[in-house]
Amino acid sequence: ARYTEASLVKKLEELGIGRPSTYASIISTIIDRGYISPRGSALVPNWIAFSVVRLLEENFGELVEYDFTAEMEEDLDRIAGGEQDRALVHVTRQPARGARRGRRRSCGVRACGG
Repeated sequence: ARYTEASLVKKLEELGIGRPSTYASIISTIIDRGYISPRGSALVPNWIAFSVVRLLEENFGELVEYDFTAEMEEDLDRIAGGEQDRALVHVTRQPARGARRGRRRSCGVRACGG
């Protein structure tokens, strides 16, 4: 099944990703980058979208999970509301294919409120 703009916004809301003020820019960005093309009311994915998703999932899996994104949105809301100073996230990343197995690299992501 293909998404329409309305059904995509509904799905983003269900997943806790984005805000009403950002939905239009999210859709505009994925169209502008060529990830999807509008055909009638449907949003049809282009081949580049599949390549980008695969690359991100293989190399940054934890960062592109829906739960991670929703939790980061909540942290940023708390920062904007003055309820916390920063979001500190620790993710463990599997090495890229072809790299030595058994080694994990960590990267910290920090967003500071001001």
